[in-house]
Amino acid sequence: AALIDVAKEAWSSRNYNCAFVLTKPPSHHAVGNTIFSRYPDEMRAGKENENSPLGFCHINSIATAVAHLLNMPEGPANKVCVLDFDVHHGNGNEDTFWYDPRVLTISLHQEDLWPGPENGLAEYTGDEKCAPDSNLNAPLPPQSGDVPYARAMDEIVFPRMKMFKPEAIFVAAGFDAMKG
Repeated sequence: AALIDVAKEAWSSRNYNCAFVLTKPPSHHAVGNTIFSRYPDEMRAGKENENSPLGFCHINSIATAVAHLLNMPEGPANKVCVLDFDVHHGNGNEDTFWYDPRVLTISLHQEDLWPGPENGLAEYTGDEKCAPDSNLNAPLPPQSGDVPYARAMDEIVFPRMKMFKPEAIFVAAGFDAMKG
């Protein structure tokens, strides 16, 4: 609820250039129905897990806060970006907004890692009919280090964000890759 309240206050008051809410985990693995229509059978954990948490994420707080901003009666946001960095793919954010052209979801993550090798592929770019190019995955090889990561941000992520021109940016900051 803190993220929703802060996002709504920052958006509606226009008194803030940025706001920060520290929550753990970043909530980027909580998924809904879309995953069961998009991924191959071998990736499905089973229909009994539909609308269920994955990993340590029980509620996708960022997706909920974004949905609130997109539907604010007193003046909604028209374009929102969710920038997700973690060793794991931000599958819940991607899944939630797969069909929504108002939201650009971006995930920088280690390739071929949990929640599975079919998640987070660069060719997954959003629904081709409803929301083409609304999703950007930047899978990086294991132990890439700072230089490839910075290059991905400078050459792929920031140009895409600039082209999308979001009115609000949410950062899902996972720190699983930050050992030490």
